[in-house]
Amino acid sequence: MRDACLDWLLAACRSWLGAGATGGPDEPCGELDPDLLARMAFTHNLEPLLFALGRDGRLPPGDVPAALAARWEKIYFQNYVFNERLLASLERLLDGVRRSGLAVAVFKGPVTAARAYGDPALRIMHDVDLLVRERDLEPLCRLAREAGYDAAAETSVYHLALADPRLGLGLELHFDLYGFLAERAALLESVLAAPATISLDGRELPAAPPEEGLLLEVAHLVNHDLRVNLKPWLDLAALLGDERLDRPRLAALAGRHDLRREVELLTALAADLFGLGETVRTGPVGAEPAELAAAAERVRGLLLGDGGGPSSALAEAAARAGPAARLGYLRRLLFPPLSHLRAVAGSPSRAAALGALARHLAATAGRGWRNWRRAGLARGGGGRPAAARSVKEPAYRRRRDG
Repeated sequence: MRDACLDWLLAACRSWLGAGATGGPDEPCGELDPDLLARMAFTHNLEPLLFALGRDGRLPPGDVPAALAARWEKIYFQNYVFNERLLASLERLLDGVRRSGLAVAVFKGPVTAARAYGDPALRIMHDVDLLVRERDLEPLCRLAREAGYDAAAETSVYHLALADPRLGLGLELHFDLYGFLAERAALLESVLAAPATISLDGRELPAAPPEEGLLLEVAHLVNHDLRVNLKPWLDLAALLGDERLDRPRLAALAGRHDLRREVELLTALAADLFGLGETVRTGPVGAEPAELAAAAERVRGLLLGDGGGPSSALAEAAARAGPAARLGYLRRLLFPPLSHLRAVAGSPSRAAALGALARHLAATAGRGWRNWRRAGLARGGGGRPAAARSVKEPAYRRRRDG
């Protein structure tokens, strides 16, 4: 039944993308378990989109049970209200950033909502991601506090995390890009030096240009080792289907930052999921058919919840090429630079930084324990195992060998 529910959700997504039957899913929703379908729609963050499809006649009339349609309608409007608060909070922060003369660029959620969805209520967002320069972390954290944010318990190798407890909203300041990207510092600087401007619900936001933004979407999927729900795959498919995308430029960027193979592989997987055909490819896929088939099976298993839980810090370290790189990653994860700790603590004192470090270590250990338990429960549940090899390993190996 989970397979049937996933197929129904994929067909609904195809209807929205315009790549499937205009009447929506072939499988009548009434023949599915409504409780299971509701849980899977929630898990994959598709409830607002499903409401819009039903409202616009993209699902068969009367197909969705009334209780389920009412739930999706409620979530749609709740999401609209939350996203309006998110955008208003982001606007306040960006006003301070502009007055201070700092450079930032929004990526992921609001940018994808603007470029791929149009209606801000359709895409569920939990936080705001900003690309920033590392040297600007302290003033940016100060501006974030003025906008209502405070330090989150845990930071990261690539970003500092803050949160607005009133809104239940996170803020991540990405001062570095993923380690498997070649020339990642140049990519970050190129975006910050010449951001594009996007408009969402009447608000103008600085953003990565479309090709850099899509490259970062692929890198995000790779960084999470494909352990994501359906929403990022739908984001990728919608962005790839944008006729304004400069595909030769995207291919050149992927080559420069040594992500061509991953861009092509994930493009092929998105095409497989949503039946998009060859039109979204950036070039010939550098993978054997058997490898593509295995990756597609793995993605489906993960979407069904059979993937063995989230990736752990040890698994993340293991994806690195060589003992030194693995130990270096764990050291950076556990012990962020003192300047980062002072920035999130909002104080130049060593005592405040040590307090931030203690909170970070406790939160990191807690997350590791939860992930370990979830992975153990998933293995004990009889689910289909995902492929053991990380999709990041080849990219990290190329960094070492190159």
